[in-house]
Amino acid sequence: MRTVTANGIEYVQLVHNEWVEGRSKTRVLYGFGRKSELDLAALERLAQSILRFVDPDVAQSVRESAGLEMPFEFLGAKSYGGAFVLDAIWERLGIKRALSKSLVVRGFAAPIERVLFALVAHRALDPGSKLAAEAWVKERAFIPGLPSVEVQQLYRAM
Repeated sequence: MRTVTANGIEYVQLVHNEWVEGRSKTRVLYGFGRKSELDLAALERLAQSILRFVDPDVAQSVRESAGLEMPFEFLGAKSYGGAFVLDAIWERLGIKRALSKSLVVRGFAAPIERVLFALVAHRALDPGSKLAAEAWVKERAFIPGLPSVEVQQLYRAM
């Protein structure tokens, strides 16, 4: 990109330098028109389109330095499909309602019904010990209403 001034008006051009007969020559690829009338949103879309063909690391670096998008960091993902299906079956069979009804009398502070569901889902989807279930809920599976669980809660729930 370069700007040229003609009759006191600045114009923006997309240029490419190439060697012709041993000398560098600038060739105009596209004239964008007057600098004062540029459609900056269109230029940003063009830049984004061009970056699709560039190495992803280079493209991200260019986007960040140009302020075209907010950089983000992937923190992780959890499996949800199996737990979602099992949770629907759990509710349809009335297990959630029955447990919730009987546990309300005891006045537990912890979500015991969810802890019990997590144990059942863990055994069905990724069999292991109660200690393994703690890590499974925390790191690999999404259990609605139970972001994490301590192994003591798992033992007490049983």
